[in-house]
Amino acid sequence: MKVAVCLTVKDEAIELVYWIAWYTALGFDSFIIYNDNSSDETENVILSLQNIVDIRYMRNAPNYDRSVIRQLRAYNDAIEKYGKEFDWIALFDVDEYLYLDGIGIKEYLSQYQEDVSSVAFNWCCAGTNGFINRPDGAPFFNYIKHGAKELYWNRHTKIILRPQHLTKAIYHVHNAIVSGNCVTSDGELVKWDQGPHGGLTKDSPSWKGGRLFHYQSRSLEHYVKRHVNMEPIRSRSSDPLHNVTSSPEYNVMETKFDPNYIQNYYEVLRELVLAQIYFILEKTTSVPSVLIDLLKYTNSSTQVDIFDPVYTPQSHEVAHNWISFCKKRGGLFKDVGGEHIFFFHITDFFNKKLGVKGQKLSVDSDLDADIIAVYIKGSSHLHLFSTSNDYFHVKGDVRVLKAYTYVVWQNHEKRFSLSHSRKNRFLGFTPSGEQTFDRLRACNWESFNYHLISPENVPDHIVEAANFLSIVKNVQIMREYRLLNGNKHMGLYLNVINTLPQNELDAIDYISGNIINEHLY
Repeated sequence: MKVAVCLTVKDEAIELVYWIAWYTALGFDSFIIYNDNSSDETENVILSLQNIVDIRYMRNAPNYDRSVIRQLRAYNDAIEKYGKEFDWIALFDVDEYLYLDGIGIKEYLSQYQEDVSSVAFNWCCAGTNGFINRPDGAPFFNYIKHGAKELYWNRHTKIILRPQHLTKAIYHVHNAIVSGNCVTSDGELVKWDQGPHGGLTKDSPSWKGGRLFHYQSRSLEHYVKRHVNMEPIRSRSSDPLHNVTSSPEYNVMETKFDPNYIQNYYEVLRELVLAQIYFILEKTTSVPSVLIDLLKYTNSSTQVDIFDPVYTPQSHEVAHNWISFCKKRGGLFKDVGGEHIFFFHITDFFNKKLGVKGQKLSVDSDLDADIIAVYIKGSSHLHLFSTSNDYFHVKGDVRVLKAYTYVVWQNHEKRFSLSHSRKNRFLGFTPSGEQTFDRLRACNWESFNYHLISPENVPDHIVEAANFLSIVKNVQIMREYRLLNGNKHMGLYLNVINTLPQNELDAIDYISGNIINEHLY
């Protein structure tokens, strides 16, 4: 059985990698993608993944017909070109995530005999979930509450069909006319509410067997961006986008995914990240070094006088957490002679040791693995490794890494703080042990202490990584090392990229087609 999903997409450079990872983990073999003249880097994201995912890619010619008409043309073109190659083709959007109660698409479809020509999956609409700005990460991790099945827009459907059972050209984005039966996710014959055209079921869905999570509105930020470019006909208040966004009823029921499926999703996303690192390195090493130097110069900050007054904070300013303790980047162990690479454990403000528990950064008393920090003398960053050499997650950081790289700040009382390079937010732990990453200032809870470790007591994988990071410090060395050593230490190049000055990062991002998004940096 071969299964593909067809997508028309516009301006989804940030979200698209999550969507492709989701459907790859679900078991889809191929992606048929039509780029509807995106103004962002959607195309470059697609190109960066073509070496690892089977993507049949086309860019639409400029066209000002109604968007739904362009979408239907793409669907019919996909059926004509690939209908004989695939047993099933799904017609889904980038804000639609199919969930099959934890099983894969091929296992699900194998239950249907030849008399079933299409399956109509009902929407499961999620509202804004209270988000004003777009939160980092995949939508299914953020918009975790949806509306009850009885709500009107959850009767809407999208389909997966046997392309060779199509009896006429697709003329409705929510349904297609086929020779055999169309069933709902539970295998029952579908009952349409609006005649043979379909697209809206007569009854509320059961959601048994599967549903299509629909993150149409997402945050208010996303809603405003969509509204700017929306067809006038869709500006009516009854349109699902406006209705779901404005109605609190679509922010009520908790979403629960099978943890094994989420694990599969992460495994796929890690592979996509490695493919994008490879793409970035290929682009970076293929251009003349003089071009990188020119871009670095162009992106350099203008030299101006800096105002940095000596200031003694008032006691009430400190008490209200108005003053950030961190003042200077880097500079750890500057008075320690001899050593160049430093390894150490980290304890939080409450003297609890950082480690990994359940694949998450934690200060739990019963850790699965310890965290060992690596600091290269003279650097403004440090790197967090797990002694188990497994992937782990940091709440508030959507990057998928084996080692996390953060800006390190000198603190008062010989302590230090850690901030995210892109978000400029500080890592911290509350008195109860909850990990945070949303603070704009580093106060007590965002301060840490170090406990040096002798190199002979450090696992080999961390020592080897530290040696690499101590050598590869800038774009030029990165290029030279890659040319000499090929794909060795592939994952660690992302940690190097996260330490680069902004002008060097901007140069690499430009050369790579601006694909260095939130899951990479």
